[in-house]
Amino acid sequence: MQQETNKTYDMKIIYCPFYNGNYYLDMHNNQVALDVQVLETQGLLTQLAMHAGIHQQIPSYPDRLASYHKALLEYDKDYADNTFHNSIDIDSMSVAKTLLQWRDYLALCGWNSDINLCNCTRLNTLAEIDKGFDDKGLAKLLNKLQEQLDLMVSGKATLPTIYKELIIEIPCTMELLPDYIQPVLNSLQSLGVTIEVNEENTNAMPETINEIHFSQQWKAEAWLSQQDPQAYDLWINTVNKRLDNWLHMSGQPVCGSEMENANPQITQLFLLAVQLFQRPLNVNTLLQYLFLPECPLDKRFRRELAKNIVREGGFCNDKVQKCIKAYIEREFKDEKDTTPQNTTQAQREADYLGYLPFDLRNEEQALPLAEEGDLVDKNTLSVFLTSIESHVSERAVKIAAKQPYDARISQLKTVSEMIKALTDQIDKIIVGDLSFKKLIQWAQSLYEAGNYKLYNAQTHSRMLITQPSNMISYAAKVIWCDFYGDVAKKLSTDFLSPFEQQELKKHGVHLWDKDNETKLLNILYARPLHHTTESLTVITCDKLGAAKLPLHPLYHFIQGTAQKQDGDALYNALATKVVNIVNNRRDDINKEIRFDAKTHPVTWKDTESFTSMEELLQNPFDYFMQYPLQFQDISDTNIKLSTTYGYVAHETIEYLFTIDRGNITLSNYVESHYEEALHRALLRKGALLLLPEHHLDKDRLTYQLRKCVKNLAALVEENGLTVINCEQKEKKQLDFEEGIFLKGYIDMVLKDKAGNEVVFDLKWTSKKNKFQKKLEKNRALQLAIYQAMLKKHSGESAIVRTAYYVMPQGKLFSTDNFSGANFEQITPASHDKVMEQLRKGYTERRKEINEGVIETADNMSVKDLDYNKAPGTFPLEDNEAKTTPKKVENKYSDYKCFTI
Repeated sequence: MQQETNKTYDMKIIYCPFYNGNYYLDMHNNQVALDVQVLETQGLLTQLAMHAGIHQQIPSYPDRLASYHKALLEYDKDYADNTFHNSIDIDSMSVAKTLLQWRDYLALCGWNSDINLCNCTRLNTLAEIDKGFDDKGLAKLLNKLQEQLDLMVSGKATLPTIYKELIIEIPCTMELLPDYIQPVLNSLQSLGVTIEVNEENTNAMPETINEIHFSQQWKAEAWLSQQDPQAYDLWINTVNKRLDNWLHMSGQPVCGSEMENANPQITQLFLLAVQLFQRPLNVNTLLQYLFLPECPLDKRFRRELAKNIVREGGFCNDKVQKCIKAYIEREFKDEKDTTPQNTTQAQREADYLGYLPFDLRNEEQALPLAEEGDLVDKNTLSVFLTSIESHVSERAVKIAAKQPYDARISQLKTVSEMIKALTDQIDKIIVGDLSFKKLIQWAQSLYEAGNYKLYNAQTHSRMLITQPSNMISYAAKVIWCDFYGDVAKKLSTDFLSPFEQQELKKHGVHLWDKDNETKLLNILYARPLHHTTESLTVITCDKLGAAKLPLHPLYHFIQGTAQKQDGDALYNALATKVVNIVNNRRDDINKEIRFDAKTHPVTWKDTESFTSMEELLQNPFDYFMQYPLQFQDISDTNIKLSTTYGYVAHETIEYLFTIDRGNITLSNYVESHYEEALHRALLRKGALLLLPEHHLDKDRLTYQLRKCVKNLAALVEENGLTVINCEQKEKKQLDFEEGIFLKGYIDMVLKDKAGNEVVFDLKWTSKKNKFQKKLEKNRALQLAIYQAMLKKHSGESAIVRTAYYVMPQGKLFSTDNFSGANFEQITPASHDKVMEQLRKGYTERRKEINEGVIETADNMSVKDLDYNKAPGTFPLEDNEAKTTPKKVENKYSDYKCFTI
């Protein structure tokens, strides 16, 4: 050990190849006037090089990978019989990633492309590839630094002033450090730099060791989150995200943590942008892109666009086209917002075309997106990715100007780096079109999981480190929060065979000796045992959920000497701790929610639909959340397979039953044009079924729907009906006291031979008896509304028959009379007038809410509800329990349904 005890130094570097993240350092014991830095290998070399006057900008990892990938492909093109050729053929970017890791380590150790080894084919191939790679990485910086140090030692270069006042502290004797770093330290030492060896005293142990053992990890974390932050001088927790979540939820200062090996939502922008070039276009990818936090499209526009795609079942239809055209024509704003437009029509169109790689405004361009294909237009891809890169770079700068430590900045920069690397590869390597298969392989190889800041440490938080090796100084009281699990680490030379290692050493390559690396790792893992002076508390756990947690490798050091405590008992004592409780719950909390309706009067819609009306009657809490408060159910953000079946069936039937057939009978036309109509419907409303993973579902639908349209055509003909319209829009006042309108789209309006109107409501459902039961109970509210709407045209005395056509059964159900093998007449249990019940039910619910009462009543008996006691209201649905029928649970009672 070299140390001048009475001298104060300007700068000290505490070096270890494994330092990472936060560290624990007692500054009182460091005789340094200005600067102490804790550095790993790259940090050490960069710092020394800077003071030696060496400047080298090390490119980002995606840039270096892209350059190496280019060198690999060029070599493979010239030498197709090379040992890596078959792997390169499958996924060249993944091969490049692995080989770059190998060459970077070997280059640090002194290996270069001129070294030819005996019987080492893959390393010799690696050397040949390296001849085409312009390396600007850490190895090149190390070589420059060593050359400059050699000049200083020989007196041919001036010694930097800072070197004269520099200490470098190392955690072990020199020979345990990486062999490639030892020459640098030896040169510095010969130049007068103090190398201070802070060797571990492996005989030192804490005065006491306490083990607190929990059955489950979550109990340990809950207990830890409630401990006094100052009870320990140091907290050690390898993955601190979960503990920080507990602290955050309980309102305590967080310690600072990262999402490790993660791909946060913002970084997913890169991969989703690339996946938009898949054909057929994956509608889920498009929706995910639109809902990303940093999607460059206007927020209101993309949400409105996504809503239309979900509600229509696809992206090649009129509603989507109208949505886009409406946005370009005028910026989307709140109805009451009368402020001027922030952007011009030209700007909105440019943004739309720049931030989507296709135009959905007309079928000629939209329909090909639903067809299978593997070729990607290079120019379109490059222009689109460049637009995204410009956006994320600009966003990062804007955020940094206001919030320099915002977690989004690093994620946006990562997206920018990945896009630049990918576009560089495309521009340099690809001529003409690019296959999507190759594109996505390259993108996925560049799209690496990383560590991203989750919480920044807050004032008065616990002093916490995530690695035992980062406990540089001694501490009196330490708690090790995760003293369990396997901590095995791969060694630097694990990718090399013993023979390859032997050959490399013969050629002067300074590989880190495995025994020395293992010894250093063991020393660092055990630091808390040897650096704790008074009390070390370790937390052990049996399980994480159902998974058994292995013992920590150091457990045998404390076994028998540690004082053991029952962690579950401590948790239970904490959970049952007596606290002063303020009872602010109402006795009827499960029945209703009350609010001050005079201070906060409800604004009612002037137009309702069957859906909103049914919601109000059945679940007023859901209605209140969805309409007056305008919360959004998360189900609106994705397309469901079950609803897609219905979308496609409706679209197919509308096309077949309303098109001009000439003299062809309906049955014959349906039979001969079914495939054409189905294909058309799939393109417009069945985007989910076009994906390869849903081909079996598409085949099943094709078979089932064929039977349904044939049966429906037969029913129309057998009953002498003529189809007048499909999806007929209606908006009528239906004699409600409040003067509201009801609107709706009637699936199919027909006329019989007598000129009377008929309504068929088309339903696709997996529940066989759902609509029969509605008719039996006289609760076919939708049919009653449609009937009342049509009677407004021709008078109350008009005859309007109604029926449900249920698919995939392919049967017609009605309380009215029809004929045909696929018709079943239902006898209702009562003949109450449904529209009268609806009007009274609406009035009752509106009265309740206007008085500040919102019924919740989850799982309460229907007969006990105040609404049900009001005379003549529309009956509520129950859960059909045989003993005590209860009201169906509200959707919004479950917090998981919420989305931002």
